[in-house]
Amino acid sequence: MKRRTVMTSLISLALTAGISPAHATQTKEGTWAKLRTYGTPPSARSVPSTAAVGRHVYVFGGVHDSFSSGENTFLNDVHRLDTTTGRWTAIQPQGVQPPPRAWADSAPYGHSFLIFGGSRYNPAGTELEVFNDLWSFDTVYRRWREIRPANAGPSGRSGATVWVGGGRLYVFGGVDATFTALNDLWAYDFGRNSWALLSTNSAAGAPPPRHIASSGTKPVNGKLVIYGGEGVSGGSFSMLADTWEFDLLRKTWKEITPATGNLEPPHNYTASGVIGNRFYLHGGDIPGGQAGCGAPFDQNPTDDIWSFDLNAHTWRRHQPQAQPARLKRHSGTVVSGRMYINSGWDFQCADGVGPGQVWNLDTYVFTP
Repeated sequence: MKRRTVMTSLISLALTAGISPAHATQTKEGTWAKLRTYGTPPSARSVPSTAAVGRHVYVFGGVHDSFSSGENTFLNDVHRLDTTTGRWTAIQPQGVQPPPRAWADSAPYGHSFLIFGGSRYNPAGTELEVFNDLWSFDTVYRRWREIRPANAGPSGRSGATVWVGGGRLYVFGGVDATFTALNDLWAYDFGRNSWALLSTNSAAGAPPPRHIASSGTKPVNGKLVIYGGEGVSGGSFSMLADTWEFDLLRKTWKEITPATGNLEPPHNYTASGVIGNRFYLHGGDIPGGQAGCGAPFDQNPTDDIWSFDLNAHTWRRHQPQAQPARLKRHSGTVVSGRMYINSGWDFQCADGVGPGQVWNLDTYVFTP
């Protein structure tokens, strides 16, 4: 009787989320499921900007950076996923739109979502064009609006980390057009329409400079939390494995990397989100792997999922019975206590033979 009750509850949960019960896996470590979707999903792409507004997930832009063709196609389209029905809709925005880009971070604000910064670059990765513009997309009227602050704010950058909370947008780090990593922290006040610098580049006690740090989209317990990212020095890139928090009241940084039991190995290019008092991180690259099949550098995507207790400051690796595909440069968005995974790609190349990039066109859902 108990087994039947548990199975019935699982099937009910899956159907409510638009998830096929045949693809749902339930354990005490959480549930992974592939969402049964309809409509017009986003095309294959890396590092789009995503945000949750109500029950919807919005996906903006990104880049189709194809190893096989050697070309980068930057995008500025908008797609919406209804997490209740599983339907994708291609939105046709009104008015002026942001230029195409990738590596712009995003966060929700009321019935809108915001994007800041981002970049375009040549296939060799030697020329980088960065943005420092701030845009708002009104999901009711389906209209973009460029926000023009009254004073100068963050410099142009790619791969910054952003949060929204308490009437402010926070922007941390990124990499500039000279491939110099940054670690400054800014706050944009919506009411005053102005920027304020909270922590300068190379400030004492701040995290080392980086871009593409993993985070949630809002402060938790009055703190901004980041994990890892990528350091840049002399044209070389290094994975970081530290965890930091910024106290918004005291305006101070503090490293909270566990002395033991840290996330190992380091993970980069992940999908992440905060559910309750835990910060979840899925997939990304880990050290090792190989190039070939058109890839200019080593690739080693994983399907791991970890969570960080924001109170106890401890990492935990989850062990569901099944995982979604190995993915990197994908996105994570939290709606109603579930993390939705979109976009990105796996890499398969055995001894120089294989498809190379395997683009992800599916949507996966993780429920703790």
